[in-house]
Amino acid sequence: MQMDRKMTASENAMSLNVENSDLSANENDEIEIGQLHQEKKRRCLVCSEDFLSAWAGERVCKKCRSSTAWRQG
Repeated sequence: MQMDRKMTASENAMSLNVENSDLSANENDEIEIGQLHQEKKRRCLVCSEDFLSAWAGERVCKKCRSSTAWRQG
């Protein structure tokens, strides 16, 4: 039984290193970090409004993060 799966970022970086040996390990890390820290329009998990997210983990807009309810937990 064969399972299909997507390549992880580190596996992808390793394949880049094999395919293009001119890239150093640090350059591969920069490629991974660059992909993780791309600005992108995302939907806020609190108010459902679209906002420009600075990185993949930012899922709540600035307006909602600055609210009293958000700060109190």
